[in-house]
Amino acid sequence: MIGFAVWSDVTGVQQTTVVELYMGAHRMEIHRNQSANPLLFLAPGVTSQLMEALLAEGR
Repeated sequence: MIGFAVWSDVTGVQQTTVVELYMGAHRMEIHRNQSANPLLFLAPGVTSQLMEALLAEGR
């Protein structure tokens, strides 16, 4: 099943960034009001336009 979130339902955002010598990645969990599982996004790379857009939308 594909989940979706409306920003008014979001209760928290948890971001983890891993940067190694030759690679990097971002992991973001979006927690919602309902009892639904959190949405999880993974984006490769040290800089990620997806992560920047999600963080900007959530602010």
